[in-house]
Amino acid sequence: MNDVQIPRQAVIWILLAEFTAVLPHGVHLPLWMWGGVAFVFIWRWLCHLGRLSYPGRLVKVFFIVCSVAALYAYFGRQFNLEIASAFLIEASLLKLLEMRSRRDAYVVVFLGFFVLSVGFLFEQGIRAAIVGIFALWALVSALISLHFNPNTSDSHFIETSRAGRLGAMVLLSSLPVMLVFYMFFPRIAPLWTFNLHAKAPLTGLSETMSPGDISRLGQSAELAFRASFDNAELPSRGELYWRAMSLDTYDGRVWRQNPLRPDKLWAGNPALDKYRVGKPVGYEIIQEPTQERWLFSLKNSVPVERGTGLTVDGMIEYREAVFNRKRYRLESYPEDILEKDAISSRVSSLNLKLPLDSNPRSRQLAQEIRSSSASPELFIQSVLRYFTTEPFFYTLRPPVLGVNDIDQFLFDSRRGFCEHYAGAFVFMARVAGIPARVVTGYQGGEWNDEDKFLTVRQYDAHAWAEVWIQGRGWVRVDPTAAVAPQRIQSGLEIAVEDEGSFLQDSGFSAQKYKGINWINALRMEMDSLNYYWQRWVLSYDQDTQKSLLSRWFGFNDVSRMLKILAGTLVVFFLLAGLLLWLKTRSPRRSPFMRQWLAFTAKAQAQGFSMTGDETPAMLLDKIAAGKPALKARLKWLANEMNLALYRDDQEPDKKVIRELAKVRRQL
Repeated sequence: MNDVQIPRQAVIWILLAEFTAVLPHGVHLPLWMWGGVAFVFIWRWLCHLGRLSYPGRLVKVFFIVCSVAALYAYFGRQFNLEIASAFLIEASLLKLLEMRSRRDAYVVVFLGFFVLSVGFLFEQGIRAAIVGIFALWALVSALISLHFNPNTSDSHFIETSRAGRLGAMVLLSSLPVMLVFYMFFPRIAPLWTFNLHAKAPLTGLSETMSPGDISRLGQSAELAFRASFDNAELPSRGELYWRAMSLDTYDGRVWRQNPLRPDKLWAGNPALDKYRVGKPVGYEIIQEPTQERWLFSLKNSVPVERGTGLTVDGMIEYREAVFNRKRYRLESYPEDILEKDAISSRVSSLNLKLPLDSNPRSRQLAQEIRSSSASPELFIQSVLRYFTTEPFFYTLRPPVLGVNDIDQFLFDSRRGFCEHYAGAFVFMARVAGIPARVVTGYQGGEWNDEDKFLTVRQYDAHAWAEVWIQGRGWVRVDPTAAVAPQRIQSGLEIAVEDEGSFLQDSGFSAQKYKGINWINALRMEMDSLNYYWQRWVLSYDQDTQKSLLSRWFGFNDVSRMLKILAGTLVVFFLLAGLLLWLKTRSPRRSPFMRQWLAFTAKAQAQGFSMTGDETPAMLLDKIAAGKPALKARLKWLANEMNLALYRDDQEPDKKVIRELAKVRRQL
């Protein structure tokens, strides 16, 4: 059966299914692969029309060698998700090209399911979901169409549309089961703990900071996270400093986190109560995967959900690296009490340490300013005044700096992004004997006034400084605000408007066309759809599942979840079996037919059988010859049965049925 001809309508569905399954991979596939996709589809369609022959063995071997060589030339020897998906797509395309029989077609369709599934590892947004549903419908329709008769007399269009309708019915009928599995199937941890991507994507901050790192993020409009507030009101932009990590170690070029991270206070620990001073600002964040443990938070935030903890430097971390989209809640308290009165000697020493003999001109400048400043506060004001009065320029195109990069920035180029200003300020503060550290994260975001949420993108990445002052604790100082205050108040786009460098490498980004009303309105609507999709669908992780099931159903243990799933499957298959039986069972026999079958069975037992070419009247005549006592009654029955054939209902009446039963008993 598998080697018979493929129905013509199935070829159309297979081509459509294969294309829609490959489509979600468009972002990360090289352009030459799309050329290969077009080549295979055109060749296979011409084969379908009978204008080209199928490739021979040598041609297929040539295609395989070229495909493998091209993948090796583009990706090299590295193993990652991109090369795995590209290899899978190449295999499915080559199988599509040689598809001749139903067996080949089944392989192509099942490969399409795998290709579609792998695509969701790259993107899970609302657009990917819509394309995925369409591709799933096409794949199911293709699978159904393979069971049609290739020699049917029905029109090509009728058979093709019938497969589509049946595919839609299958998906709709399976929707309740899918919803139950979505709700109750136990959420599991990520299947991997390392980066499977080939290239270093602009997905966010790294654990280090050097000149030029954050400015590169300034060219990316990729989503970092979304935030919503309990009071549905946006705090002032000056308070929207989203902390990720503090960098307190400097080697003369790169700022890093201290590798010896102290223990954290996890959510639920009573020791966190001392940080809850004043009226809190509750907020929720949906964070994109960072493959790091840090979580974005406002200053003085306290964790409230299991698995999140507060570090000694005021950062929020998760119990494990964030490899999936993470939804969590925090509370921010306005009063600054973190290490307000004193810091340990270890912390003080760590945040004063500098490499010897680095940046001598910056050291001298800091010492001169400190000697003329009576307090740390006056020193800070003097340094900020220096940034304001001297010809410093805020730019997304900072020059490349060499050895003694802070000296080159402060005295030569004077062109830099936020990391240049923050790093230079912290260096000078440490020279002046003031404990200081670099803090990286994001600043600002785009507020959706209709749906009340904040969208923070990669170009909102920011770096600033924190200095410790006796009696005040760790105080935020943002030197960028002194050079480019519009960056803080209005965003990066306005800050670099004169330079024209905003998203200069992203010509098709909708963020660049905010001035066009209809494009901006469409962009905001899509942003809202993605927000709700992320909030209610994609953010349904292990913690959310347990919380929801506990609140709605009063349980969250895995065993009960599995029992519900097993019960759902049993009910589903019972209903499916019942519907199949009702659809395929034999038609219900009429009262006369039931009585006639019983009569013929009794007659056969008496030696009176009816051959295939005999009529019921002939059988009755045969019985009358052998049973003379019943001849008159049998003749009457034969006459009544013949008359019934000429009536509209073509069914003998009840009198005939009763008489037939009596005669049967007397045989």
